[in-house]
Amino acid sequence: MTDRKAIIAQLHQITEEKIQHFQALIDDLRSSNTETKSSMGDKYETSCEMLQQEIMQIQRQLVVFQEHQIQVKKLTENPSETIKTGSIVKTTFGNFIIITSLGEFQLDGEKFISISEQTPLANELMGKKVEDSFFINKQTYQVLEVS
Repeated sequence: MTDRKAIIAQLHQITEEKIQHFQALIDDLRSSNTETKSSMGDKYETSCEMLQQEIMQIQRQLVVFQEHQIQVKKLTENPSETIKTGSIVKTTFGNFIIITSLGEFQLDGEKFISISEQTPLANELMGKKVEDSFFINKQTYQVLEVS
């Protein structure tokens, strides 16, 4: 049986590490912008503008992961027999958690993929139970476990 609590903890760790990483990048970029303006004013202004654009791009990524974190915090340890948002699903196609698109991660040597409820795969899985079949990429697969 899948350890739901451990998977939820892993997702919390993934989002927290990404958020800390982006915040550290932003802090590093801001601290590197402490040069004083030299006689080459245009070069300095261009450099500052490029740095600001890079900070803004990282801030957008940070916001995305903060939104992922909000979704992960909604997860409960209560399993469900029917696949819904927050379900951990093992299938003949792979292992998934339907919450937000965080990608692939490993837990105890087992690969899981965190997918959004808006993905075609999640839409195909919603409402299914153990032993139900589903159709993806012109192939039929089976639900092995839901928690």
